[in-house]
Amino acid sequence: MTTGMLVFRSLVLGLLGACCLLVATRPQSQLMLTSPPQIVVLPAQVQWHDRDEGRESSRETAAPVTVIDVAPGVTGELLATLIVLAANEHITAIDDAPVHNPRMALASLELKPHKYIDVSIASDVGATRRVLVLAR
Repeated sequence: MTTGMLVFRSLVLGLLGACCLLVATRPQSQLMLTSPPQIVVLPAQVQWHDRDEGRESSRETAAPVTVIDVAPGVTGELLATLIVLAANEHITAIDDAPVHNPRMALASLELKPHKYIDVSIASDVGATRRVLVLAR
């Protein structure tokens, strides 16, 4: 056996031993799955002062808009999973056109670059909100 071969075998055995030691002493990892947060949308109360009559009033306003930024060419099936609905919510309109079957309507959509889709969502308690899906 040559000296080069002996050095090479010693180096390989040392690296193999180090790898085995690292694998044996690595920390245990755990995978924990959590459910997505529940969304509850309630209408907000806004108060303003009426200068002409000197009285305060209040009215209900819609919840703020949710914006989802996606890559162009996202399929409708994936888009349907990105719009998170609470248990008591349902999609009422897409681009201000009423829909009766939201899953089919979302599945048929094609999101092109620099375009957006406006989704109206209503809940059983009467609250409404909007989701704007933007494609870059």
